[in-house]
Order: sequence, then structure tokens, then C-alpha cells
Amino acid sequence: MHSYLSIKLLIFNHIFTALLDFNYLPMKNSIYILFFLLLLSACVKEAVEKCPTQYSSVRVLVQDKNHSNDSTPISEDLPFKAYVGNLCYTLYNAETYEPVKVAPTFGINSEEKEVTIPFEGVPEGRYLLTLWGNMPSNAGIATHDAPTALHEGSGEQGDVYLASNTLEITSEQKHIFVSMKRTKGKVEIICNNFPDSIAKIEVNILRVFGKVDKDFTYSTETSVTKTFPLSSASNLLEMFSAPTFYGDNGKSEIDLTLFTASNKIVLSTSAAISIRRNELCILRASYDALHDAKIIIEQLIDGQWEGMGNLSIVD
Repeated sequence: MHSYLSIKLLIFNHIFTALLDFNYLPMKNSIYILFFLLLLSACVKEAVEKCPTQYSSVRVLVQDKNHSNDSTPISEDLPFKAYVGNLCYTLYNAETYEPVKVAPTFGINSEEKEVTIPFEGVPEGRYLLTLWGNMPSNAGIATHDAPTALHEGSGEQGDVYLASNTLEITSEQKHIFVSMKRTKGKVEIICNNFPDSIAKIEVNILRVFGKVDKDFTYSTETSVTKTFPLSSASNLLEMFSAPTFYGDNGKSEIDLTLFTASNKIVLSTSAAISIRRNELCILRASYDALHDAKIIIEQLIDGQWEGMGNLSIVD
């Protein structure tokens, strides 16, 4: 771009010098000079329009730092990476929906409280930006208008964050702010009085959403499964799950299956729960050896433990 403009300026400079060397009348001289200036301004305008904007960048913030109903929140003044450990994004042309810039998953290593994404070489215009955080590196990210799987193969896939925004990239707008929000809720299970013979617990949550798009519109039904080793040193089970699927009266089903070290099933029990985006679902599972070795499941609601219905015990 610079060499193209320089060549044109050099040509017009020679023309202008040649004009001055001739003994034209003042009126003719003025006409030629005016004609030269008009051509020069057109050249500069043409060159500037071809230049990419070098100024704009996106500053990414974390909006959901704590779950909205967390009674023991962590500090909201921690580095960005304390909440979102990696990012990947796609910048689309808002008119054609063609990808302009695609960044695969990259880790966040700085101690800053926000992440800046520069957009060097991106011309002025209107764009769509979709950002994902805490996504597995091998996760498939959908196109701009298609939903992305949150539990591929019924896997947990972590505490996934999402942000999407329409950007007007101009030379005047130096920074654009985008805030990331959670796509899932978190299920915590406190295990009480479990015997030493229990080596692991499999948690299976049925009837949750399987996909979400850039506008936080959820779709499809799936399940999520996670297996936890159990020891006296760790009695808290934590897993992230997409919100409850809207069918079945807005209830998901959580199944707990207890195994011995030899993979023998000791007990299996289930309960109906509701999982909401950016909220905690806190359960307490108590092993009751005095009453037919059953598991009692309770949920913490408004600071009180409430018994859950629909329990079934299978030997």
C-alpha cells in the first residue's frame, strides 16, 4: 500500500514540477494546479480505503466469576485465568458470515484480569465475534449460527464459558469490551458415612441440554456421566452440567451408583433435581446402614436440607 501511494505521489510531483517550468498564464497555472490537487486527493482516498485498520482490539472480561447462589464465593479480583484458563474464537464477516480470523484453543498465562485480543490487519467494518472459554482442545466448535455440543459423548467437558457480540471495527473505536458468561451449572454432592468398602461412585445426570449456540439458546437432550474415586480424604464430588432439559416438568434425574474395588455394584439410587445456568445444585448423599443399607439424598434449598423424592434402591 505504501509503495503504491509513493509511486503515484512521485508521478504527480513530476507533473506538478513540469507545469511550473512552463511559462503559462496565472489562470492556466491555477487550473492545472487545481486539477493536480483533485487527482492527488483521489489517490490518497483510494489508498486509505485499501489500508487495514490497525487500532481496534477486543478486551475480554469475565462476568460470571461466582455462581449466583454461592454462599461461600471466591474473590472476584483474581486474574482472568483463575476463572477461564483457555480461549478460542472466530471472527466472522457480518454480511457474508465468512470466517475472517480463527484462533484455536490457547492457554491464558498472564496475571492480568482481562485478556486483550488485537485485530491487526482486519479492515474497518461490521463483524461477529464468538469466544469460547475452558473448552477441551479437541472439542468441535460449530459455525456462527449452529449450536456447539456441551457434553460430547456424555463427557463433562468442564466449566465452559461463552461470549458473542457484534463488533463495529473503526479507527475511532480503540477498544471493544466483551464479557464471558457460564454455559453450565455445577452439581456438588457431599458424601456422608460411606463405608470403606466403597471405592468409587458413578454419577449419571439424565435429561440435560446437549448444545448451546452463540446466543445462549439451548437445544437437544443428552446425559452427562462422571466417575469419582472415593476416599476418606475426599467426600465432595463436583461436576459441571448443562441446564435441565425443558421437558419432563423441568426436572433432570441424577443416578448414583456405588462400586467396590472389584467393580461390584453395591447400591444404586436416583433423585429428581433441577440444574440452572451459573447456579450451584448442592446435594447430600448419606449412607444409612441401619435401614436396609440405603442412600438418603437431600438438596440444600434456601439454607435448609430438604429430602428428595423418587428414590429407588437396587442391589
